[in-house]
Amino acid sequence: SFMGEVADDRLQRLIEAARGVDARCFAFAADRLGYWPHNHLLWAGTSSAPAALAELVARLRSALADAGFSDTDPTRDFAAHITLVRKVPDLEIRPSSGTRRTIDWAVTQFALIESRLSPAGPVYRLVAVFGLRASD
Repeated sequence: SFMGEVADDRLQRLIEAARGVDARCFAFAADRLGYWPHNHLLWAGTSSAPAALAELVARLRSALADAGFSDTDPTRDFAAHITLVRKVPDLEIRPSSGTRRTIDWAVTQFALIESRLSPAGPVYRLVAVFGLRASD
């Protein structure tokens, strides 16, 4: 989920809320490419999101809401993706819905990442990492 700006004095509460999320590890199969023209972003995603990912997103959103945080756009569907390239010029040909090869990614944790804009583009900082429990 994208949280938007969070004041420094509320950051620890956000971390504690995320730390309390109990969710399972899962496999993420990146098997498709996509392009978002509104932000010129080429991405890899999955054609079939695992149930454990939906469970993680729901539990995280619930924990954050209980702690007084809200998603910047709760009506927007969560779009699990891996950013491949930013600032891609408009593509005349859209990437296919499938790739030649699936990349299987074992997801064993999730993270809180801070992004700050700079003249060179976004700068990312790892704030906290949260483990997921082994699958049942």
